[in-house]
Amino acid sequence: MLISVFTPSHDPRFLGDAYESLVRQSLPEWEWIVLLNKGAQWRPPREDPRVRISRASSRLRGIGALKRAACELASGDILVELDHDDVLTRGCLAAVADAGLTLEDIDGLSTYPGPGGVGMSAVMGAVVAGAASIVAVDPVAFKREQALKFGATHTAPSVAEAQPLVSELTRNRMADSAIITVGVLHGDLIGPVSRLVGKGGNVVVTSVAPMTEDTVALPLVEFAMSAKNLVGVVMGLTRPLVDIDQIYALYRAGRLPLDDLVTRTYKLDDINTGYADMHRGVNLRGVIAF
Repeated sequence: MLISVFTPSHDPRFLGDAYESLVRQSLPEWEWIVLLNKGAQWRPPREDPRVRISRASSRLRGIGALKRAACELASGDILVELDHDDVLTRGCLAAVADAGLTLEDIDGLSTYPGPGGVGMSAVMGAVVAGAASIVAVDPVAFKREQALKFGATHTAPSVAEAQPLVSELTRNRMADSAIITVGVLHGDLIGPVSRLVGKGGNVVVTSVAPMTEDTVALPLVEFAMSAKNLVGVVMGLTRPLVDIDQIYALYRAGRLPLDDLVTRTYKLDDINTGYADMHRGVNLRGVIAF
């Protein structure tokens, strides 16, 4: 089984650390495809036939376009995305291989494939706030099923498929708010999500983006003329002295099923299994019990 690790990069300053984390892997059956945007330059510190450096023939706008181009170069049985400023723990690829994942199960793996505990918390918050319709969007079927248990009224596997659903539910008024809870946010997601909200609607960003990424694709005329808002949120804008007591009261009353967020617990020796389960999207939250 060959694992194709792909890294789209427009800023190669950190690729050396990523390279070192790959050559230290306990599993040797991997290839690394690095797709550099036009104008970027990088060479690995040592020659390795498993490392393939390619350059885009023209400058690609947005990390999404780079990702798609990098995936097309892969030849392995499994695709694993490695951000250009990230590293892999030593047993990471071995854990993925041991899990037996194939491309029949997934299209690709990212450090965080989609919303888990944060996304489900957003669903629970919408329920408490009295939202009439709650649409959870996730490509993983397990997470869509769990979202319904936490109070979502509808689900969709992608933003594109959510748009006609939201339009039908609201008679074309669209949603009041859209909360982005993906693990790693890229700028080309903001525009499509902004089309899920209507006039005066809020696009709420809770996700972390790569430090080197500073481009957002946004339909400016539509965004301005509809008076939409793009809001960044850290820790839910919580006021600890007030909100913690209220959250605890809701939990005690059974209105916040926080215990159900923990899908599995692991011993420390099983940490690689926990990482593999995270990549497979079979957990909302995995907890290591010492």
